[in-house]
Order: sequence, then C-alpha cells, then structure tokens
Amino acid sequence: MEDSEHILVTGGAGFIGSHLVERLLADRKLVTIIDDCSTGSLDTLRTAVLNPNLRVIQSTVSDCSELSKVVAGSNSIYHLAAAVGVELVVNSPVRTIRTNLRETEAILEAASRHDVPV
Repeated sequence: MEDSEHILVTGGAGFIGSHLVERLLADRKLVTIIDDCSTGSLDTLRTAVLNPNLRVIQSTVSDCSELSKVVAGSNSIYHLAAAVGVELVVNSPVRTIRTNLRETEAILEAASRHDVPV
C-alpha cells in the first residue's frame, strides 16, 4: 500500500476520533494516531488496533518527539485532540484553555512547516 494516503489523527482514541479512524482504515488509508488517552481509550479502537495500516503514538501532541517526522510523512491531518470534560473545564478552566491552545499551536506549526493541510 505504498501509494495509500497517510492521515494523521490527533485525539484518535476519543469518541469522534475512533470513528474517524475506523472509517479511514476502511477506506484503506494509512493512519497514525497521536493520543495521550487522558479522556479517550485505546479500547475504542479494539478492532482497528489489529489493522497493520494503523500506528498509535501514545503522547500529547506538544510532547510528541516524532511530531515533525509524522506530520512530514502525512498527506493530511485531522486535529481532534483536546482537553475535554465538564469537570476539567469547571475545575481548571485556565489550564484547560492553555493545554488546548498549546496542542493546537504545536500541530499548526508542524503542519505549516511541512505544508500539510489540517
């Protein structure tokens, strides 16, 4: 599958991300997930994890040492990673916003550097 499109999905173990990943794999795409599983779980990908076209990197976007390399090798990016949940937002609103901004900034900078659409 050398000519297959390679898609990066941040937050791919979350509810929406896991459904997107399943669809992309069904469409025979190569998929890399970056997810720290803080609110999602690899259990949501129970059948997808067996697919040889799926690679999972368990990390935050901003802490991913391979981010530049993964983005450079991707044809497109779905950025779904976020700190979510009512309790988290209510108890730590500033931290939640900072986290979401930092993660988004990291992916947008890498995408811009490598000219990959988000």
